[in-house]
Amino acid sequence: MKTRFIGTTAGCILITIILYFCNASVFHLLIAGIMVICMYTATPGTITHAAFVTCFALTMTTLAMGQTAAVFLRMAYVFASVLFVLVVNRFFFPTSLGSQFRYNLQMLFHMHHMYLRILEDALRNPPDYWRICDAQLQYHMVHGQIKQDLPKAAGAQEDDYLRILVITWRMASEIQQMIIHIRHRKRDAESCRILERYISYTDYVLNLIQEMLHLKKEKKMKNINGVKYQRYIKDEPELSRLMNEYAHNLSELYALVLKTCRG
Repeated sequence: MKTRFIGTTAGCILITIILYFCNASVFHLLIAGIMVICMYTATPGTITHAAFVTCFALTMTTLAMGQTAAVFLRMAYVFASVLFVLVVNRFFFPTSLGSQFRYNLQMLFHMHHMYLRILEDALRNPPDYWRICDAQLQYHMVHGQIKQDLPKAAGAQEDDYLRILVITWRMASEIQQMIIHIRHRKRDAESCRILERYISYTDYVLNLIQEMLHLKKEKKMKNINGVKYQRYIKDEPELSRLMNEYAHNLSELYALVLKTCRG
């Protein structure tokens, strides 16, 4: 709430000053282009990111309506939403740091399942770049929030959870590389089946890890009984290397969580 409100206020002040001196339509479009570049290069969830988002939105909106009205409405809507969330969180559905930490941890594992769905879909369909971009932004925000809350929420298990974050970060990086690698080359039916079985096994192990951490598991899982597991594809050394590295990190994650839960 603080980040969004402060960022919006800063964006409103900044864009009011800029548009006061550059009021022509061509300047609106130029400023909007600069702001959207800054928006996508800024770290999501920060005051800076919220300020650039506000600047971009107001630059485009002021082409259709008055500058003063647009700025006033932007501030009014954000203030109303912050007030609404504050009242609900404080009096109706209070959220503790512990429950929020577990929710973010649940979301982190859900994002890994979602990456697997994107990978599976990329075997037969053109990649949805917007979906991949949104997934990356969301994953980075959730990962960063968990890391920020670790000292207060994890207690004596802070080092173990920090290790979990390191391993899952590597896994996210590797599966993103797999998605990029897959979309540049068509594969035969057998290669697709190998990858589908690989994805099914990965889903299954992730669910086991979530179960050990007492997190909610994914609902739709394929049956892996009697399915052959393979971590390599013939004549594709780079993709096979990524599959092996991802599987190695998944095994390391399973062993770490098992050890942590037993401890």
